Amino acid sequence: MNNAILLRLHRWLTLVFALPLLVVTITGLILSIQPALQSIPLKPGILNLEKLESLIARHDPQGRARGLSIDAWDNTLTLEGVGEDGSLDIDLATGAESEA
Repeated sequence: MNNAILLRLHRWLTLVFALPLLVVTITGLILSIQPALQSIPLKPGILNLEKLESLIARHDPQGRARGLSIDAWDNTLTLEGVGEDGSLDIDLATGAESEA
């Protein structure tokens, strides 16, 4: 084959295979930022021990929760082992069950 044709083919193949790699890189960068955002501190006064105990008592009266996590970015409290799908998200501002 002609060198010019091979170079043109190589250029187009490079562009075709670079696009999926670019998409994977960009989405990976977006997903890598989320844990950093979740670890930001809560706003002062939004959650204290009494409020935490009352939320747990209201949403898990049987005491079946086996895990707890707080997401400051979404402003939610997650109880593991409670709820229909195995976890329950609670909005910290309202105290109601969250859709997140």
